[in-house]
Amino acid sequence: QGFIYVAHTFHPSSMRPEAVVVFDPEGRFVRAFGEEFRGGAHGLDLRTEAGVELLYHCDTVRCKVVKTTLSGEVVWTHGYPREDPAYSAGPINFVPTNVAFAPNGDFYVGDGYGSYHMLRFSAKGEFLGEIAQPGSADGQLNNPHGQWIDPRGAEPVLVVADRGNHRLQTFTPDGRHLRTIIDAERIRWPCNFDVRGDLMVCPDLEGQVFLLHFDYT
Repeated sequence: QGFIYVAHTFHPSSMRPEAVVVFDPEGRFVRAFGEEFRGGAHGLDLRTEAGVELLYHCDTVRCKVVKTTLSGEVVWTHGYPREDPAYSAGPINFVPTNVAFAPNGDFYVGDGYGSYHMLRFSAKGEFLGEIAQPGSADGQLNNPHGQWIDPRGAEPVLVVADRGNHRLQTFTPDGRHLRTIIDAERIRWPCNFDVRGDLMVCPDLEGQVFLLHFDYT
């Protein structure tokens, strides 16, 4: 429909309690929902499953990933990942920030504000394993704030905004490290990605936006 969905973290002075606001293509208000996300609405991603458009919300207050319809009806929820040995061995934080989707239906959840793991789930929401663990070496993450799957090559590539390490990293879908991208002048605190064709837009926490062209040849 061309509608625009905005998730905002909600301020105590806000006139209404809903954390997700919908506008039409001309910018006119359509509806609002998601009072349960107020204060924690962070990542918001759209995916079509079996011909139905669905939203994936990352709630940084309730520490959950929530899948809903476009009107906010809850379809699936996943909280603390106890099926992951890294989390079941002891109480560590889980605060998901963003989700990315693979062509085969798998999706990746970045624990960006918690314990800095990158988790992989099947299209049915089943835990498949970890992609990366915390640290500063190649293949390790510090505040994986956002991620994106590049589907263009022979094998999809997972691109991660490794914000705490001031860099981008790329992985195979099963977690093999491919490349570390460092540019101290321009990549400082990368947040997330939006992609149009061969160009990637990446906002940075220091108030800048940079463009990248990904070429794997």
